[in-house]
Amino acid sequence: MATWKQVRDYVESNYKYDYDEEGDFFKLIFDVGDDRTQVVFIQRLKNQKGTSWVEVSSPIGEIDKADIFDFLEELEDTVCGGAIKRGDYIFIRNAILLDSIDSDSLDSALAKIASIADDLENKYVGGDDN
Repeated sequence: MATWKQVRDYVESNYKYDYDEEGDFFKLIFDVGDDRTQVVFIQRLKNQKGTSWVEVSSPIGEIDKADIFDFLEELEDTVCGGAIKRGDYIFIRNAILLDSIDSDSLDSALAKIASIADDLENKYVGGDDN
């Protein structure tokens, strides 16, 4: 895959999803076991130079300010891109250069982000389903 259309076609063929054409993003729901699910978003982004990236992100929830440093330290040993804040929520995210993305790297990023987000949500937010 090297184009956003190829990414869209792959996701549409392999996952259950909602798609927002205006925002150019997908919402997927992953079963993470124990009757729990984790929301994961796929979105096309462009950096300041106009290069296209595919962002994979998942909300953790609201994290108490007293826990934020412990939460960030927890990410030190993960292979995801990091944490961001959107509105009142903390998200785990990773980005893959659109030109170099393939089905294996997308599948791997989706699974890893869902797993990390679920683990951190259980620890820091109390494990409510998203």
